[in-house]
Amino acid sequence: MKKTPLFLLLCFYFICLLNAQSQTVVSPERMMEQMKIQAGIFPMEKLYLHVDRNAYFQGEDIWFKAYVRDGLRQPSETGSRYVYVELINPLDSVVGRVMVRPQEGLFHGNLPISENLAEGYYTLKAYTRYMENWGDDCFFRKTIEVKSILGAQIRPHYSFHYQGDGKKVDLTLYYTVGTTHQKIKPDRLQIRNNRGEMRNVRMDRDTIARVSFDLPLANDQRTIYLENDNFRHFISIPYQTDDYDVAFFPEGGYLLNGCPIRTAFKAIDSRGMSEEISGTVYNQRGDHVCELRTSHAGMGLFAFTPREEESYYAECVNSQGVKKRFDLPQAVSGTYGLQANALHSSLHIGLHHAKDLSRKDNLYLLIHQNGHPLYFEPWKKEKQELRFSWEALSPGILQVVLFDQQMRPLAERLVFSPLQNKPQIVWQTDKNNYRTRDKVALTMRLTEAGKTPLQGDFSVAITDDTDVMIDSMQTIVSTLLLSSELKGHIESPAYYLQENDPKATYALDLLMMTQGWRRYDLSDVLQGDYRYPEVLPETGITLSGRVSRVSSDKPIRNAEVTLMMTAPNDETFFGQVNSHENGFFAFPDMEYPDSTRFFIQSLNEKGKDYVKLHLDETHFPLVSESDRIKIPLKRDLRRPATEQTFKKAEERAMYDENMKVIHLKEVTVVADNLLKKEGPRKSVYASMGTAVIDFMEKMKTRNYTNFSDFFFEVPGVQVVTDKDGFARLVIRGQGTVNADPYALIMIDNMPMDYPDVLQTINVYDVASVEVYKGADAAIFGLRGGFGVVNILMKTHEDFVDDPVVDYNKQIVYPLGYQKPVEFYAPKYETPEQRSSYLPDLRTTIYWKPDLTTDANGESSVVFYTADAATTYSILVEGITDDGTPIRHVEKIQVNR
Repeated sequence: MKKTPLFLLLCFYFICLLNAQSQTVVSPERMMEQMKIQAGIFPMEKLYLHVDRNAYFQGEDIWFKAYVRDGLRQPSETGSRYVYVELINPLDSVVGRVMVRPQEGLFHGNLPISENLAEGYYTLKAYTRYMENWGDDCFFRKTIEVKSILGAQIRPHYSFHYQGDGKKVDLTLYYTVGTTHQKIKPDRLQIRNNRGEMRNVRMDRDTIARVSFDLPLANDQRTIYLENDNFRHFISIPYQTDDYDVAFFPEGGYLLNGCPIRTAFKAIDSRGMSEEISGTVYNQRGDHVCELRTSHAGMGLFAFTPREEESYYAECVNSQGVKKRFDLPQAVSGTYGLQANALHSSLHIGLHHAKDLSRKDNLYLLIHQNGHPLYFEPWKKEKQELRFSWEALSPGILQVVLFDQQMRPLAERLVFSPLQNKPQIVWQTDKNNYRTRDKVALTMRLTEAGKTPLQGDFSVAITDDTDVMIDSMQTIVSTLLLSSELKGHIESPAYYLQENDPKATYALDLLMMTQGWRRYDLSDVLQGDYRYPEVLPETGITLSGRVSRVSSDKPIRNAEVTLMMTAPNDETFFGQVNSHENGFFAFPDMEYPDSTRFFIQSLNEKGKDYVKLHLDETHFPLVSESDRIKIPLKRDLRRPATEQTFKKAEERAMYDENMKVIHLKEVTVVADNLLKKEGPRKSVYASMGTAVIDFMEKMKTRNYTNFSDFFFEVPGVQVVTDKDGFARLVIRGQGTVNADPYALIMIDNMPMDYPDVLQTINVYDVASVEVYKGADAAIFGLRGGFGVVNILMKTHEDFVDDPVVDYNKQIVYPLGYQKPVEFYAPKYETPEQRSSYLPDLRTTIYWKPDLTTDANGESSVVFYTADAATTYSILVEGITDDGTPIRHVEKIQVNR
């Protein structure tokens, strides 16, 4: 009987203790410290890719620079060593991938566009492996257009018709010559539907193809690939109905009972693009509450005072007259909300609460950017509104969060803090007027408000306005300040950042209310429950695998694994490790250029080769819904290629080996080869060559240690040593006008002027060799007077792994870093160069990815104009040293 009071006393004590702990107020200082710890443990990484333009022909290069930054737009300190850039076609296949490492701290390179790609829109994706921690929707993506030169000669015309229940669709297709109405009947027409099946299609007598096929069960893949002789292209399957969906977003998070609340909404169609709607909100009795209408990109706003005892719905209609009904969230009691008003010079945050709640609680307001706290203080009970100067806040997206005393989030709101005191760029030209093939000297000066010089890191692209228009809807400013912080697709993000445009500012606030945020849960951070990255920054390349028995797949411990690496410049590396208990082995922290050859061999402890070598595959992020093309059908802002653009491309193809010449019946056009040619790879000059040697075929029966050895077997070619000790080629029977009758050596049609070129060529990278002499070499002019040897290097398609003869050996060519290549721009410094018969048909006139400003805020650019009288766009993008993104466009005129 005596123990009962003690037991009750202890229970009461612990209840009081727990209650006291639950009422403990954690200081704002401590909370801010915890947020800083989290930001240090798991820093954010974002990326923007500046490309030279948005539209290309097959066989061209995409020149790019990647800006890798942290959450506050400072250089990322994660240590990510590599940036990956991929090109993805509309059928979700990665058709190009490069890996670039920093060059003097800058990530830049080029992505070759295969000469075999079909015409259509592609997705350009860029990321680091560390960015995978936030999911692939945080990767940078950009839509580019790939064009075929045949597009000027062949125009597709098509329409779709749905059958019955909409599970089957009929395609009607025909082709015409250019802009005429003359129909073309191709010799061969093939179609690959969205299931990956390739089938032949017959044209009817009226030269129209009629095809029926089933639609996919999912709506996320609606693309068809077509091959019309040598013309290949993609077309998209439209949706049968104009379906749409509407989502509602009460400001602060909840419809508060008895409190006037602003509610944003967003309407999207079946493709995930914005849909314009109007409608009416009713309560459950059908009483009219308010009207709603979209104002921009499917977004809109309405306000009303909800009641907890009532429910609400909206009856909406889109522009096609499709009517639908959507339920609104239920009103709640007993909680708080936030209202934000972004004014010209300040941000106003108001506090709201449900009708049944009086303001007695201790509340706290947090404002932060990417986990970096900017403000965290108790909200004084006598204040209903707090004001913040934009000057005191960091530019970009801010999250405003209301907490209770236990640091539980009650309401949140995203707001956009505009850039203040934007830096100014002034360009100065060396003269007022420019002619074709003229030298242009530009000076750029960057200042803060026209006074204080600023330093930074920039890239510049100069393009011909006749061929392409610059992208004004996706910029470095809109990416780093806006879209990189939000989930999902944003249509034309740069629109929202237009200055002195009230409609754009209003639409920007709607975007803040309707678009999801991508950061981790702050409530966990404030409780001291930190999140750690699952994918660490990539600092090197690891080649790994395991060794097992041949028959049983049982792991073999202590197996000897030997690696021999041969880089494209013939640099070699040898390594040896032993397998662990589970048969696993690894060669960590390696770094090698792309096209490096690896020979790996494994032996057991006794030195026997009766073992099986398994190499781990490198896994890249899968293609996802985020990678699929999203272009508003009614708002495609890209300039269609003009006839002049196609004509320039046709002329270029005469001098560019990557853009092949195809002769069609009755029409001569320029394009790439549809199928890989049988026999050795040839250049555009091959029809005149005296010899075309399949070097890859030779390598199957020879083991050349260097490229010079090969020429000892080529009839009519002699290998000699010049006075400097370099191996040179002499073609017998050629003139001997001077003392150095060496043959001109070309690599992929480009003349090589350095004498040690033969010593720098990796024999494993050569596809074929062409030898020209006599009249056949006349096309190369005076430089070909002693004959020409054209060495054609392997393309990515040629790098097929050698067959594995033994289980314990493998030869692989894993992806390596891209060796830097400088953008080629001709110079016209002499009268002979200015009068050269070779046409200058550049679309990208100049590209410089490593532009920096000095202590005076100045930098200079020098280039030469091309052959067309036109205007050039000079686009500069970059980031100042204090993290401010910059974009500036200038124009210059070129006359004849």
